[in-house]
Amino acid sequence: MSLDGKDQAKESVRATLTAMTQFLAQEAPPTLSEADTKANFIDPILAALGWTGIGTVVREYCVKNSQGSIDYVMRADGKAILAVEAKALQADLPEEAAAQLVHSCVVEGIEWAALTNGRELRLFNAHLKGDLSAKLLLRLDLLAFNSDAEYGDLFEQLWLLSRSSMTSPSGSRAWLEHRRMEQVLEAALFNPTSSSIKELCKYLEQHDIRASSEDVVAWFREQLVDYVLPTSHASTSRPATTPPPAARPVRAVGQSPNYYLLPAAKWQHKNPVDQLHAWLDRGLWGLHESTPCRKYLRAGDRACFYAARTGIVAAATITGEATTPLRDDEVPTGPPAQRLYRVPLGDVVWLPEPIKLDKALLARLDAFHDKPDPSAWNWIVQTTRRLTAHDFEILTGTSTPMTAAG
Repeated sequence: MSLDGKDQAKESVRATLTAMTQFLAQEAPPTLSEADTKANFIDPILAALGWTGIGTVVREYCVKNSQGSIDYVMRADGKAILAVEAKALQADLPEEAAAQLVHSCVVEGIEWAALTNGRELRLFNAHLKGDLSAKLLLRLDLLAFNSDAEYGDLFEQLWLLSRSSMTSPSGSRAWLEHRRMEQVLEAALFNPTSSSIKELCKYLEQHDIRASSEDVVAWFREQLVDYVLPTSHASTSRPATTPPPAARPVRAVGQSPNYYLLPAAKWQHKNPVDQLHAWLDRGLWGLHESTPCRKYLRAGDRACFYAARTGIVAAATITGEATTPLRDDEVPTGPPAQRLYRVPLGDVVWLPEPIKLDKALLARLDAFHDKPDPSAWNWIVQTTRRLTAHDFEILTGTSTPMTAAG
């Protein structure tokens, strides 16, 4: 597909995601069936990614020696290369469905597998060794963008599933090899207990340098995080001889901060408020690699936290960039299925009472100035969202800098 074709795909996908956001923003959106989700949202996205035509897209693909089927199987050059299993828009993506899809792909010899409900997409490689979590390569919140730049980042990752990328040696295949290298290097260089780090400590000792394993890991994190852990775009893959990019500048003194709303839902039997306490009481939050706003966070930015069905319950100052992966033992909810990045927080404040997002409050927000009916408010808490300073003040009930509660 040409560059023009990719640009057209980018606009087409955005139009579909915008329609999805508007649909979900209704005060009480009707529950869509899987068939309606496919017809209205998933089919248009797959078509924009180049998957069209008889023989190219096989629907209800029968899995041999099984009573099951796969919703879509994409073929190129006479070979099945991508399987897509769809769920209804408002449904979750259960691990059982992912496991069944990957198993079916192993049986059929299909390398790539995607599970989606239109709002979220998970990409697996069935040929990789290990359990299901080891095969999970990408987890995308398809509604997690607040700006053109953030949408561009999201689309580049989604483009990995395009026919063009899947059939190009420099596309998904190159991205996978780069991702595998990244994971191996991370395990070797960012883990204080790795044999590589221990050998480096011995080497330093031979040169009369006393450094702990943690010291060496900290050095690698500082020097190499932008190189070892690049954005997961096929287009960012570069030879090992390419020097790492210059460090991104921190927020200058006197420069206005950005403001964010970060939502929390029920997770692993923890209600949203308890989940927020588990994270914020440690002075951190976690974002998936694919969360577009992650790359834009800077020290000095402000964040408020929304607990589902409760309201805004806390606020904090972001004290650094979200470029460092969290260790499994740092994640309050236990080892995540996919890597999370640390959002360091300071001045965490728990509001005396939750600030509920009622119609009167929402009508005062800049975010609703072009929305005729603020009753349709759900879209604002569907994903991490950038706010104006005015909206942040309203949502946290303050117009002055907040200090941490004792």
